[in-house]
Amino acid sequence: MKRLLFLFISVLLLFSCSSIYNTGNSKNNVSSLENTSWRLTDISGEKIPPKPDNERFGNFTLNIGTDSINGSSGINSFFGSYTLDNGKIITKGIAGTLMAGPEDLMKLEGRYLHALNNIKSYKIINNTLKIESDTETLTFQKVVK
Repeated sequence: MKRLLFLFISVLLLFSCSSIYNTGNSKNNVSSLENTSWRLTDISGEKIPPKPDNERFGNFTLNIGTDSINGSSGINSFFGSYTLDNGKIITKGIAGTLMAGPEDLMKLEGRYLHALNNIKSYKIINNTLKIESDTETLTFQKVVK
């Protein structure tokens, strides 16, 4: 059953297309997403602790380039592309690696990837990015390099 669920999520990621709309009035928020890195701090109010140095799994990140996105979804890495169009970001072709891990992290990973593939809006306030999907709210802290 776990393999079937993971296969379904992987196929969904491979053929997904999602739009991120800026809920604010400033077009600067779209350009301020380019070339940034973010660490997930909570999913719908459920805190995501930083990954301990000695652990292999547990890192949830989102890296946004000029035309691509990638990151870690707790256990697996993901990648895809996006385009900017009149104040919105349209993600395309998000896919990922297919490793298995601890069941609790696999569930969080499924929620995270589902939310990234079903984005309805986003908002940047200071160094916090909030992404609203059809089922979850993702909250990220900006990673300063």
